[in-house]
Amino acid sequence: MKKKILLTLLIAAAVAGAYGIYLWNKPKRTASDEEAAASLTAAELYSSFATDATGANALYLDKVIEVRGTVSDIALNADGIATLTLETDDPMAAVMCTYAPDAANTATIGKQILLHGICSGMQGDLMPSVVLSQCSEPQ
Repeated sequence: MKKKILLTLLIAAAVAGAYGIYLWNKPKRTASDEEAAASLTAAELYSSFATDATGANALYLDKVIEVRGTVSDIALNADGIATLTLETDDPMAAVMCTYAPDAANTATIGKQILLHGICSGMQGDLMPSVVLSQCSEPQ
């Protein structure tokens, strides 16, 4: 009886380990892989979330969107991945765009840029921002 229980636990552990390895190596979703569901400016995107967060979530959350805006800041993390801050009409708000790890970054502060990114919604209280992840510049 103990052998059957031990064998069952070993099989379950092997299956769980194999599934974990599959998830770890699964290709990550990037915005460059998909067509944009919407195209708008950074100000329009932020305004949409600021006025009706529920409606904006229904339209944009977890979807690839194309955003145009002026770069106000560029930050690099320890891995060299850039996060751009795009200006909006509100000086205390922004659209934050984190590049995909393999995406080329040609942005400079003050430059107009066009990006595709996956919308993660609105975040932050003191400086609210709409967050886009896995961003890339369209080819």
